[in-house]
Amino acid sequence: MSKQAIAFDFDGVIHKYSKGWQDGSIYDEPNLQVIEIMKKLLQDNYSVIIISTREPEQIKRWWDLNIQSPIATIIPEYTKFWNSDKVGITNRKLPAVCYIDDRA
Repeated sequence: MSKQAIAFDFDGVIHKYSKGWQDGSIYDEPNLQVIEIMKKLLQDNYSVIIISTREPEQIKRWWDLNIQSPIATIIPEYTKFWNSDKVGITNRKLPAVCYIDDRA
């Protein structure tokens, strides 16, 4: 049985983004309350997706430096649905039952 996915925007939701767009760098700390929500969703058998216009590799590097758990991975280009126990990172909109975005 496939899992339902919940999608999170990166800047302003996961990455605090306190100074807005600067030079393209990811300069701020993570929003730990959001990380805890993501962990809980994974425990409750949801798939979790990070969606951003940034390159997924940039977000993955920041995630690996700042977040010990859960594990995140870049979603391959050919993937149409995310159904995993890892946080998926993409710059494409994938199907989800809910999108969490600071600019929705």
